Amino acid sequence: MFEASFDAAVQFDQRSFAEIRGKALKLSNLDLDTGRPVSPGEYALTDQSYDRLLKKLAERKFADVSAELRKNILRFYAGMKGPDPHGVDTDLAELKAYGPLMNTDAHR
Repeated sequence: MFEASFDAAVQFDQRSFAEIRGKALKLSNLDLDTGRPVSPGEYALTDQSYDRLLKKLAERKFADVSAELRKNILRFYAGMKGPDPHGVDTDLAELKAYGPLMNTDAHR
């Protein structure tokens, strides 16, 4: 059973590396600890990671932030329920004002 699972992991890695080389790798935005889609309040470490990322980008005045990353961060925080428990309202407002999204469907 161990050898079978190890072989399956090696095969999966080989496919993933080939996709990376071919620039075709698509990763799901899942919490790797829980397997569930990321959303505020779903997992504290995910919340902390998004909060730290947003604060670091804000410190750099969002210089060189890609439209795709901006869209991802805005989508994550759009799922927040109630008042801002993360203390990122100001940084989030600055990110929203930072420029156009790649697509206008930011909440999809």
